[in-house]
Amino acid sequence: MKLIFQTLLLLCLTIQAKAQSKNTGTVVFNVKTIGTNIPDSIIFAFYPENNPYGVLSRYSAQLSEGRSRLVVPKINNPSKFILGAYINGKSRILGEYYAEPNDTLDLSIEMDGLKSEIQFEGKGSGKYTLVKKLVQREKKLKSTIDSIYRVYITPTKMGATLNKETLENYFDAITYTLGKWSNYRKTLLSSDTTAGPAIKEILASEYGNYDATWVNIVDAFYRTYSDRTELRELIRKKFNAKKAYTPVLSNQAILLSPAYFINLNFRVKMQMIINNRSADVGIVPYYEELKKKKTGQAGQRVLTEFFISSFTLQKLTGYTPQVYDSLVFDASKIITSPYYASLLSEKVKTRKGSRLLDSDFIDMDGQIFHPKNLVGKVVLLEMWISGCGACAEFHRIFKEKIKPKIDPKSNFVMLSINMDMDRVKWLEGIKSERFSSAAYLNASTRDGQENAFFNYYGNSLPLVLLIDQAGNIVTRIRGSENPSDLVS
Repeated sequence: MKLIFQTLLLLCLTIQAKAQSKNTGTVVFNVKTIGTNIPDSIIFAFYPENNPYGVLSRYSAQLSEGRSRLVVPKINNPSKFILGAYINGKSRILGEYYAEPNDTLDLSIEMDGLKSEIQFEGKGSGKYTLVKKLVQREKKLKSTIDSIYRVYITPTKMGATLNKETLENYFDAITYTLGKWSNYRKTLLSSDTTAGPAIKEILASEYGNYDATWVNIVDAFYRTYSDRTELRELIRKKFNAKKAYTPVLSNQAILLSPAYFINLNFRVKMQMIINNRSADVGIVPYYEELKKKKTGQAGQRVLTEFFISSFTLQKLTGYTPQVYDSLVFDASKIITSPYYASLLSEKVKTRKGSRLLDSDFIDMDGQIFHPKNLVGKVVLLEMWISGCGACAEFHRIFKEKIKPKIDPKSNFVMLSINMDMDRVKWLEGIKSERFSSAAYLNASTRDGQENAFFNYYGNSLPLVLLIDQAGNIVTRIRGSENPSDLVS
C-alpha cells in the first residue's frame, strides 16, 4: 500500500503544468550527404529536457538524391541531441551536439565505409565546430594516457613490482596531462567568437570532461591494489589533493549538462569509498551525501540521477527493496519537478525486487499466455513494434553479443512481445529476424500501444526487462548498459 501511495503521489506531480522558457525557437537542418555510403535518412534524436533517460524526441530527414530539409519544432534553451544515420536499415551514431533556438544549419555529411566527416555552416554553426574540436581532442587524450600507462605500469605487469615511487610518477604524469588538456579546452572556448558565453559554459562541462577520466583511473588503481596499503594511501592522497578540472558552472548550465550529474554522482561515491577505506559504501549514506551537494532544481536532478542511473547500485551495500522504497519516499518530498517526478515514478515500478505486473498476451498458437507462467526461469522480456529502429538495434545486439554467451542448457528464456495490430507484420518481424526469432518465446499484445502492461511501464520502445526466477524485476535495460553485464 505504501508503494502504491508513493507511485500515485509521483504520478500526480507529473501532470502539473510545466513552466515554459521564453527562449524558444525552431531549428532548421539542411542536410547534404556525399561519399560511398549514402544513408536512407538522417536522424535527430533530442534528449528530453537534456536528460539521458526517458523517451527521445526523434525527427527523421528522409533523403532524396542525398539531400533533405528538416525543421524541428520549437525547443527551449540549448538542447542536446544525437545525430545518426540509417543505412540499409542499420543505425549509426555520427555524434552528439547542442542545438539552440533559431539555429539554421547547413550540414554536409561525407560517409565512406566506417568513416564520416561532417561540416557545419550557417547560423549557430560555431558551437558545432567547437564540439568537433573538443571530441577530436578527447580521442587524442585516450592514446596519450595509454602511452603513459605503457611507460610506467606495463613493465610491472611483466615481472617488476609496482613501487610507491613509480605509481606517484604515473599519477603526476596523468594529472599534468589532464591539466594540459583542460587548459586547451579553456583556451579554445575563450578564444572562440562564434558561440555565446552560455553555450560555451555548457560545452566546458559536457565535452572533454577530464574529471571523469581522473576518477576512472583512480577507481581502477584503488581496486587493483586492494592488498597494498602503502599504494592505497598514496592513491587516496593524490585523489583528495586534486581539484576539479571542470570550472564552476552556473545553475542554468548545470541543468543543461547531463554529464555533470553523471560525473558528480560517480565522484561522490569514489570520495566516500576512498576516505572510508573500503571497497564499497552504504546506499543510505551515499544518498544522504548526494542530498547535500545541490539545492533547488539542481538538487532534484542530482537525486533523480541517483534513482534512474543503471550504475547507481554498483559498489553499494545495504540495498533491500524496503530500504530503496524508503529513499524513494524521502526523495518524493524533494523532487517536485513534474518531469523528474515522472522518471522517479517509472523507476519505482521497475526497481530491483519489484514483482512483475501480470498481464495476458496471445502466443503464436492463439492461446492466452501469462508471464507468470515462466516463474522458475530467468526471463529477458522485450516489447517491440515493426518499424522501430531502436527495437531492431536491441535485437541485433542481443543476437550478436548476448545470446552467444548464454549457456543453451541454462534456465533462460527470451520473451519477445510484439505490439503490431497486424499479425502479418508480427510474423514478418520474426521470420526476417530483424525484430525477433522463431527460437524465442513469441507473443502479441493484441491491442497495440493501448496495452495496459506497456503503458504501466513507461510507454517507450523497446521496453526491456530482466526478470529473475521468482518473477521479480532485476532491472529495466536501457541503451547505456554493457551487453556483457547482462550475462551472469
